[in-house]
Amino acid sequence: MDVMSQDQSNMKILLAAICIGFISGTLGQANQPPRFIEDMDGFSVAENTAVGTRVYRLVGVDTDRDPITYGIEGTTVFRVDPTMGDVVLSEPLDREAQSSLTFYVTLEDLVGSGNPNNLVRHQVTVQIRDVNDNAPLFHGTPYVARVSEDTPVGSVVFGPFNITDRDVQGATLGVTCQPTQESPDACTVFRVEALRQESGLWQGNLVLLSGLDYEGERLYQLQLTASDAAQQSVVVVSIHVDDAQDTPPMFTSSLIGRVDEDVPPGTSVMRVEARDGDEGAPRELSYALVSNPGDYFSIDDSGLILTTKAINREDIVSGSVMLTVKATELVGGQQSPDDAASSEAEVVISVTDVNDVAPYFNRDVINVTIGEDIRDGTPLPDLDLVAKDEDTGINSVFDIVLEGGDGIFSVTPRIGTGATSVSVRVENASRLDFETLEDRVIVLQVVATERSTPQRFSASALLRVTVVDRNDNSPEFAEKSFEVYLPENSPSGSTVLVAAATDADSRSFGTEGIMYRLYGNGANRFHIDKRTAVVTTIACETPGSGRCLDFDGSESSFYLSLAATDDNGSGQTTVVPLTVYLTDVDDNSPRFVQSNYTGTIDEGSMQFDPPLVVKAEDRDSSSNVTYSIVGGNTDGIFGVDGASGLVSASRPERLDVARLNASRVSLLVQATDGATAADTAIVSVFVRDVNDRVPQFGRALYEAAVSETATAGTVVAQVGAIDSDSGPGGQVTYAIQAGGRGNFIIDPESGVISVSARAEFDYDRLRDYTLTVTAVDGGVPAQTGRAAVLVSVLDANNKSPEFRPAVQRVDVREDAPVGTVVHPLSAVDPDGGALLRYRLDGPTTGRTKNGDFIDDFPEAWFAVDGGTGDVRVVAPLDREVAARVELHVVATDLSAPVAQTGAGTLVVSLLDVNDKAPVFLPVLTVDHPFYTARVMEESAVGSFVTAVTASDVESGVGRFELTENPGGYFAIGETTGVISVAKRLDFESLPSSDFSLVVTAFDKGRPPLSSSVGVVVTVADVNDNGPTFERASYSSVIPENSLDNTYVAEVRATDPDTSGIVYALRGRSAASFYVDGDGVVRVRTGETLDREATPVMALQVVASDYENGGGARSSSVPLYVSLSDTNDNAPVFQRRAYHATVVENVPPESAIVQVSAGDADEGANADLRYAIVDAGELADKISIDPTSGSIRRSADLAGLAGRYEITVQARDGAGNGANTATVPLVLEIVDVNNRRPYFVTPESDNETVHLLENQSAGFVIVRVRARDDDDDSKIHYGLQMGDVVGNETKEFAIDSYTGELRTRVRLDREKQDTYQLDLVAQDGGNPPYQVHRFLLVVVDDVNDDVPEFPRNQETEPYVLAVKEHGSSNRVVGRLQAIDGDANNNAEIFYHIVSGDPDNIFSVDRNTGEILVHMTLDRETKSEYDFVVMATNNQAFQSINRLGKRTQNITYDKENLSLAQIHVTVEDINDNAPKFTQSLYYGGVKTAAQQGTSVARVQAIDNDLPADNGTVRYAIAAQSYVGDRAAPRVAFVVRPDGGVFTDLVTFEDYARGFFNVTIEARDAGNATYRDVATLLVYVYDESSAVKVVIANTPERVINDMENLKRALQNSTRNRVVIVDDVRYHVDTENNVVHEWTDVIVHFIDPRTNEVTSVPTVLRLVDTDKFYLKPKYEEYLVTKIEVTALTLKFTLKSLIFLLKSCLSYDTIKRIPLLYLNLVTIPHRTSVGH
Repeated sequence: MDVMSQDQSNMKILLAAICIGFISGTLGQANQPPRFIEDMDGFSVAENTAVGTRVYRLVGVDTDRDPITYGIEGTTVFRVDPTMGDVVLSEPLDREAQSSLTFYVTLEDLVGSGNPNNLVRHQVTVQIRDVNDNAPLFHGTPYVARVSEDTPVGSVVFGPFNITDRDVQGATLGVTCQPTQESPDACTVFRVEALRQESGLWQGNLVLLSGLDYEGERLYQLQLTASDAAQQSVVVVSIHVDDAQDTPPMFTSSLIGRVDEDVPPGTSVMRVEARDGDEGAPRELSYALVSNPGDYFSIDDSGLILTTKAINREDIVSGSVMLTVKATELVGGQQSPDDAASSEAEVVISVTDVNDVAPYFNRDVINVTIGEDIRDGTPLPDLDLVAKDEDTGINSVFDIVLEGGDGIFSVTPRIGTGATSVSVRVENASRLDFETLEDRVIVLQVVATERSTPQRFSASALLRVTVVDRNDNSPEFAEKSFEVYLPENSPSGSTVLVAAATDADSRSFGTEGIMYRLYGNGANRFHIDKRTAVVTTIACETPGSGRCLDFDGSESSFYLSLAATDDNGSGQTTVVPLTVYLTDVDDNSPRFVQSNYTGTIDEGSMQFDPPLVVKAEDRDSSSNVTYSIVGGNTDGIFGVDGASGLVSASRPERLDVARLNASRVSLLVQATDGATAADTAIVSVFVRDVNDRVPQFGRALYEAAVSETATAGTVVAQVGAIDSDSGPGGQVTYAIQAGGRGNFIIDPESGVISVSARAEFDYDRLRDYTLTVTAVDGGVPAQTGRAAVLVSVLDANNKSPEFRPAVQRVDVREDAPVGTVVHPLSAVDPDGGALLRYRLDGPTTGRTKNGDFIDDFPEAWFAVDGGTGDVRVVAPLDREVAARVELHVVATDLSAPVAQTGAGTLVVSLLDVNDKAPVFLPVLTVDHPFYTARVMEESAVGSFVTAVTASDVESGVGRFELTENPGGYFAIGETTGVISVAKRLDFESLPSSDFSLVVTAFDKGRPPLSSSVGVVVTVADVNDNGPTFERASYSSVIPENSLDNTYVAEVRATDPDTSGIVYALRGRSAASFYVDGDGVVRVRTGETLDREATPVMALQVVASDYENGGGARSSSVPLYVSLSDTNDNAPVFQRRAYHATVVENVPPESAIVQVSAGDADEGANADLRYAIVDAGELADKISIDPTSGSIRRSADLAGLAGRYEITVQARDGAGNGANTATVPLVLEIVDVNNRRPYFVTPESDNETVHLLENQSAGFVIVRVRARDDDDDSKIHYGLQMGDVVGNETKEFAIDSYTGELRTRVRLDREKQDTYQLDLVAQDGGNPPYQVHRFLLVVVDDVNDDVPEFPRNQETEPYVLAVKEHGSSNRVVGRLQAIDGDANNNAEIFYHIVSGDPDNIFSVDRNTGEILVHMTLDRETKSEYDFVVMATNNQAFQSINRLGKRTQNITYDKENLSLAQIHVTVEDINDNAPKFTQSLYYGGVKTAAQQGTSVARVQAIDNDLPADNGTVRYAIAAQSYVGDRAAPRVAFVVRPDGGVFTDLVTFEDYARGFFNVTIEARDAGNATYRDVATLLVYVYDESSAVKVVIANTPERVINDMENLKRALQNSTRNRVVIVDDVRYHVDTENNVVHEWTDVIVHFIDPRTNEVTSVPTVLRLVDTDKFYLKPKYEEYLVTKIEVTALTLKFTLKSLIFLLKSCLSYDTIKRIPLLYLNLVTIPHRTSVGH
């Protein structure tokens, strides 16, 4: 309780006490002693309370109303105001020194009148509450340990060590490991293990976490931090690692050797060296060979390897021998048996070759046969010739030459190595003509001769090439083409042409073997003699007409092909065109331009897109063509404009793909000129489905479940949706739109939902996911369907129970009997179905009532029920022994697969007994036994109702509670006693307007006592309700056209607040009705109700009250008035007139046409019947279905072809109504067609015609001709394309009247060399007949394609690789271009056309092989680029006679005849490393520890780093120049060139410097090496200078060399050594990250001594004006001493100032302390 609250409470108690005292004084005469009401006993105060704070107010009362005074005895910690009783803290508190105070408080009354005062003295105890004001304390510091490097992981390396915390408050102690700068990985090697962890005490060990290695790290320093959440302490632990014999020997020498193959046995080859890896006590070693292939070598104890026998290099496959050498440590002169005391290494000894084997061929004699038509560059077939030399290196290189052949052949390669395949190619094929060749067997000899050996051994192979004859000449005609004019009535057998050909070849290959044939469109009308080439007309009965040559009925010209083929018809062919022209006659009727038309229209649209127009042409200029649809127009959906031929939808509302059950409609359109026969065409209408349907899921809600431990990919559910649109509009894609929180994914095609890779389920955080899944179709615009997927997460037992809170507290009376349940423990397990068991764990601890800790608390007062968790008293309690007991409890989940536990603490406080209950004020009487209050209904929640007051003379009132609260409508303030509204008070719905509450007041005693009082709250009514209708809506049905005041409906509303209600009508139809005060609705006077205009009229009926209190309220309901129908509308036909066409032989009862009418009325009034009222001549031939309106044939229509007008009637009332309508119907009966056409040309199926590619568009291929025995003049020609017949494909077009088949484009044989056309001939009958014939068009090749290189990622550019320093004239790659032409037209030649100005490379013009002609050096140039062109031009030349490039064609990506070549030169190890400097400088502090950076050296190997350029560093020698001997090892060098200190005390070497020789070796070749010198100077802190730079450390490091040069110039060329680069620290010890401190020292190269700081600063000040621009360039702001501590006299100070400081610096120093002082010397730049 705070002091203010206590004051208010005490004031109330004091007033009550005065009243009681007054009454008591009136009744008795004896002076009574005063008594305490609040005496401070049991009060507690925090130990950090400030001195002077008022902490308490003593309260006393005297019944005699005498003045009273307060006092304190027995302590000086508190003082009290004698009048007011205010207690003030007068001395600081420390709970750790004293946890409680016991003293006396006094109360004395001033009786007066000579009577003695009454003095009351109470002993009180005040508890001092703990605050967390003490840091944890490490015991037994410092912490230092030593451990052997072979200590097992898990061992304790230090401990146990203890940490205590005197505080009670604060979190449980925790200890963490933190690495230090010296040992950044220490906390990964060691870990902290807690042994005991409780309030105020932590005990633990330091345990080894990973293996130790003396050779790698010898000292670890880590920092332990102990924390209680608010306070922490730090201690550093040093762990020294001792060496153990655990490191095997390490090989230190080169492991690569070389020996000639002809050396004698016993020759020394190489020596291997190793050392013991344990540096602490190294052992001697012995050597042995573990593996020795071929037993060529041996090894002695010193590691010397010698040969044991003669070596033949050719017997060794790889040219080298790999030995395994074992080095073993010696113990007492004997080899150690320990496996860890030996090491093995692979030693490679290369055997150098000598030239002792001659070259040889795999075959001695080879016979080859070739044809005379072989091409240049072609290798001889089946050669399989290989030249070999089993020597290696230069001894295996040989030249290959070809002898004989007189230059017709060439050999490749010209130079061979080892085993080389030899290829002989044709170089001059023109000289291999069988007819002119004198000797048809050519003898060649291939010779291989060693190239660079003294012996020049050689070998040869004999090659016989036989040339055979080929048919290489084609027949030749005297003319390139022939034209003949022939009368159409020429008699049978008339000679058309005599055209013989000749052939230069002999025998059957020549003229005597030629055979002729004639083909093409119409070739069947002529005959050709196969041997003489005489062409004549075929036999025909009626020349000039019928099936004979007839200009009017067939082709007017014939485009034929005349072919001559040698070798008796199976050899080479020559074709020439032959054209035969006839005469012309003209007599035509209308003909459609196309026999088939195609159009596309959207559902529900009137016009086609693009517009669809049919067109017929009539060669008679006086004819007028009209159009009509004569077939296929179901339901009359389509129409055609008679004049223009524009086709459109006349009934678009019936144009629906689903209704038609098809997306294609075929119409038959007729064209006529009114005189001659009509022509028809087929119109194929494609109805385009509009994407108007939304995908529908199978269910609106899917349900599924997933385990909270489910892994990625687990299938959860599958959804499915269907879209009834067609095409892409019916194809759906699934996606999760929302709700998944990234835990689910869905397959877009199958709809399978599965667990995502980043899913994290937790049943206890979220148990359900509601996914919104979408299905989107592929239409335009796209439609989207949605469904919900409810995924329930299934619980898994994967969490441990835990107490909430972890520390639970309970109070118990000290007189509680044995068996009393003190507290029900309750642990929470987030998993479902957990089976928890409880137990006590560990020692029970206790504290006295003064707060003192009981070390070994012996009392077992409590026990816990394992099943329920109830903690019971099991022994009598004694508060004098312990006032607080702490129990450590554990909850275990037995249902888990592995037992899961949670720990907590139960703190039990023992309480004194409380025996006085609170008293309510004012005191109630018999007449007024309860309190009363009043509140208005609908008062806001929290509104004040009343307040009750109570007092307790013992412990004060602790809280108030509503122990009876019917309906829970009210609440009470726990400390204030204020009663307020808890939930809505609705007078009309309350069970009563009066509520009887019971308020109970509890005191602060332990256990608390209580008193209760009744409070009656009355709720007052307000007008807060509106009228309520008896029904949610009303409806009524009345006839349309009802009379005025016709009854419609009656509505009724009630209001619990009032009975006065007014009604009104609202809405668009309200004007047609009115409502009276009783809620009766009627038709308003003068209103006409029309059902056809508005079948249902919606009104709003509004009811309003008119109460004054709270304002009027209203409500409304809908009233729906439905109008019933009367027969007041006549039928209406859907069309003004109908038109139908029917053939005369239509079957009986076939439907002809259907008429349809509608009626705006409904029911029987709209039930229509149809009848034919006027049919003329067809009265008994046709009938109509009275219900459907379908007109059918009822009698034979044969012979009745013509046009008829018919009148049809529709009547309502099921044919009995008063209303009728009529419509005209025009019916056309047409004749039928019963003969099919047949083809004349081509005369058979799959006939073949040839034409050359690249013929110009419009070239006539053939004239198609067909006959019809009904009427030839009505035949139309077309091409079948899928389901459509048209006159044009992409490549061909056919004239629908003449049948001429022409090309539409230039044909390209390389894209397509054959076409199969489906020719169509259709007659003009009704119905029309079609016949088909297939024609094969073969496209013959011409040379129209250029060679092209493929374009892809691998050829853009072509990337080739060649090793540097290889032999010349090597093949490095091969190109291959593609030519789409055939035969000779596809021959390709290759040339380099740009790049390669030095002719380093060449390309074989025939094969595309790329060769390199000289030795390449990667370090000189690593890449080459040039361009190669592929061409058909055999005469193309890219190099002239002088070897100069004559072409310079730059690469163009769009020109596929060009290839860009990129040659990469691969690296070999041919360069030694080279240091960047021959002399380096470094510095080391006298206090430097092991591992301190000294300097960094760098050597560069120009070879590629990853392969051959790896550099390894080693210290070759190190010496000390000074007054003592050098240590054995002072420095080590790391792989990156960093030089670091070893275990040396550099303070002993402060008077000299070290000279270190560093060696850089090539990792791949130890003979490649370089050395450099490093001079290391030892200095102390006083020798260093700090350079402050206004720039970041990163940028300073990047520009460090320039900065060092500037400092070198400012100090007379002294050597600048940088010791450290770090963030700047200003004069207030703030770290400035934008500035940098560079710590440097300077070396005088003349004396090799460290230059003193005063000298450096003097040099800097001397040249500061000269150096100012340089310092500004590098942002140097000042140069100062790092720390210079001196003791001096005034005289020495003046000398120092004159020596070290400039005048400007001196005058800025305001005060000098002539004592032990630190002087920071600065040189400020720019001031």
